[in-house]
Amino acid sequence: MIEVKKKELIGEGSTIKFEYQKEGVTQSGFVVFFEGQYHAYLNQCRHMLIELDYKPNEFMDDQRQWIVCSTHGAIYHPKSGECISGPCRGESLQKLNVTESNDVLWIEIN
Repeated sequence: MIEVKKKELIGEGSTIKFEYQKEGVTQSGFVVFFEGQYHAYLNQCRHMLIELDYKPNEFMDDQRQWIVCSTHGAIYHPKSGECISGPCRGESLQKLNVTESNDVLWIEIN
């Protein structure tokens, strides 16, 4: 389980990136605060096995409405992780379970 402090997510569309070890490999994920809820995803584009954020922790478009792959321009819905535009349309980001406990979010790594 990964621990993320809620206070690190300030405002609609804010994100926080985290890293973890899985089977000896460093991977990353991120949490997005969207429409009053927290959603977490594996930081990996569905089109190619690359991270979504070219600049660290920049996952959202300028209006903070959509998750965007900085390499391919694929657009994902923050609530569902579904790709709504781009080369992987119809596929979804790998969702990670989020549990809230007071001021902490616990991210379950699959």
